[in-house]
Amino acid sequence: MLKFLVTKIKCLWERPETADFFILGFIDIEDPNSLRNKLLELRKRLLNDTYFKNIPSMQPSAQKTAALFHAKDDIPEVRQEVYRVIKSHKINVIAAIKDKQKVVQYALSRKAREADYRYRPSELYDFLTRRIFTNNLHSANRCEICFSIRGDKPRTDALRKSIEIARERFIEKYEKDSKSSIIIHS
Repeated sequence: MLKFLVTKIKCLWERPETADFFILGFIDIEDPNSLRNKLLELRKRLLNDTYFKNIPSMQPSAQKTAALFHAKDDIPEVRQEVYRVIKSHKINVIAAIKDKQKVVQYALSRKAREADYRYRPSELYDFLTRRIFTNNLHSANRCEICFSIRGDKPRTDALRKSIEIARERFIEKYEKDSKSSIIIHS
């Protein structure tokens, strides 16, 4: 089974302080259940370790490291332990990168050709979703895709449509059906 996790990404190309590139990717974990169990064991061990007793993010009431590992919340010692667990599992990263200036050029060019066209940030996200999944949905019997929620609205239905289009394009391109079951959630 492949398990994909699409990370939270904000499309803020119109702001000068943001990155020059938009990156959307997923991780392909060969044995997600094993990784999950090892991370749960690690969290339990760290929460019982007296060294971490007074660390604010390790307090259950903080709903940070005590609940979920996250690099922005974890202290360096915890990040190192998480890295060791992750490194011991077979994981591949697949990503698509788009230059935001080229996206702006595309949007302006399209607007010049189509008066009714209005660029939506979700358009880029949907496009890259189709791009990264087109050649990857067929490689396992079961694919589980978890999209992070962008903004205040889940876009699971729109992203599901992008996944369906990606599957159709794979079938058209390679003239073979994809039998993978696909589970999508946010």
